[in-house]
Amino acid sequence: MKTLTNFIGIFIVLLFTGCTGKTTVKNISENLGITKSYGVDLGLSVNWAEYNVGAESPDKIGYRTTLGNVKGTTKAPVTSKIDISGTDADIASVKMGDGWRMPTGPEMKELLEKCTWTPDTLNGTNGFRVTGPNGNSIFLPDTGPNYSFDQLANQDIFYDVPIQDSREGNYWCGTPVTEYYNCNHICFDSKRQKVELMRCEPYFLCAVRAVHD
Repeated sequence: MKTLTNFIGIFIVLLFTGCTGKTTVKNISENLGITKSYGVDLGLSVNWAEYNVGAESPDKIGYRTTLGNVKGTTKAPVTSKIDISGTDADIASVKMGDGWRMPTGPEMKELLEKCTWTPDTLNGTNGFRVTGPNGNSIFLPDTGPNYSFDQLANQDIFYDVPIQDSREGNYWCGTPVTEYYNCNHICFDSKRQKVELMRCEPYFLCAVRAVHD
């Protein structure tokens, strides 16, 4: 029985080696359909998730929350730290796990400067089609204004309003971009075709698009 098992193992390796002349565990796993997907490769330093954190499709907003809040509600942030990407104060890491995290400021800056941003509409939702240097793209939906909710600091609610007519999007960075005056989120206006890194207080509301190394 052991000899038969060894023979079957050798046969499988030869089967997957036949066309390429080499094989790896990763290649065999891919052929068996058991590999995991880690976002869209835009040709940048990290892969970007296809959906916002808390969303079920690319055109949905998902969570709009304060910085450092990992529950997806508008309660005051649970941390005053500015470097939270990949930590227990990172909503992407907590909600998605498996190596996902909020983008750092430099990674968001890279998305801004190395990609082409084109106003687009997906399933009736306005936003931007962001195309990387390699031609792959993601859709970032408008999220509505990043209203200040410091007056709701003691409440714990899920904030959701219709934004069908919105042309504004706001997304958190997990760390600020220091050379950009500590900018901690990206803000865009798909109507005016304007995209920029900006700074706002942690109790404002922004969406999150995760990245993976």
